[in-house]
Amino acid sequence: GYGVPGQTGTCAPSCRLDHKELVYPGCPEVCLYWIFIPGIDETMLSSDMGLYLDFNISNKLPSGCVEPLKGRPIAEKCPLNTLSVPAGTPSLSEVVELYAENQTAFVKDFEKVLVKMLSN
Repeated sequence: GYGVPGQTGTCAPSCRLDHKELVYPGCPEVCLYWIFIPGIDETMLSSDMGLYLDFNISNKLPSGCVEPLKGRPIAEKCPLNTLSVPAGTPSLSEVVELYAENQTAFVKDFEKVLVKMLSN
């Protein structure tokens, strides 16, 4: 948590945040490091997660299969999004998986959509 008493924030577990200040002071330099692990370096944007998982929105926040107190969908508890538009086409979660596995397909489709979007 950012500035929440008793929380460790995004620092290493051994580096506690100083909660005496109202402004988040950041992590000490000794706690900051980056480790690149080939093969598990992918991330998803919130918008991607909304296409991939099927969860509800209540009061402008995710609800249903979400992490208590943080309001984030829990992938293990949320079903995959099965919405297909138009009917009979791959579901949204299948399209997300396709693009995650095949970046060439993503770039090919993205290029078409970007050119069309910019022409309007």
